[in-house]
Amino acid sequence: DEVWIGYTDDGGATWGMLSQADSGSAHALHSACEAQLARCSDNSVLIVYRTIASPWETWARRSTDGCATWSSEWRVATNSINKTGMIRSPDGDHIICFGNGSTLNLAQSWTDGATFGTVLNTGYAANIYTQPFTIGVAGVTPNLGIVFGNEVGSQYGPNNYSSVYYQELTR
Repeated sequence: DEVWIGYTDDGGATWGMLSQADSGSAHALHSACEAQLARCSDNSVLIVYRTIASPWETWARRSTDGCATWSSEWRVATNSINKTGMIRSPDGDHIICFGNGSTLNLAQSWTDGATFGTVLNTGYAANIYTQPFTIGVAGVTPNLGIVFGNEVGSQYGPNNYSSVYYQELTR
């Protein structure tokens, strides 16, 4: 799998390809997927994406030219088995969240995505999907909302069901 950046300048009627952010060739199963973009304070763009096979990692790159080219990648999380979500909070912090196969994890960057702090394991069950979003406005201590899913049972079995949860965290 590869990560490509597309664009539209006519409201989505047509699309073009701008650049390839990652070919996946350096990763297990040649995989890079589920990318998330965020603008940084210097107007560069941060992208995070994850691998789809062991060792299950989340990687990042930065573009300083409008997504035409990308920096070398750096690892921002390990054991990120499930989709990595990312936001830029109203205060400018970048926050990623991911499921490690059993629980919801968070990591925060106060450096425009150049580095991320220690991963926080929330203890909440989350094994299929995570997506953060902010509640609040700049200058006010924002709350972080996270939607996450937990699948119970075998993926294709008759007793399979998924639960979707919402959790609001305050700094």
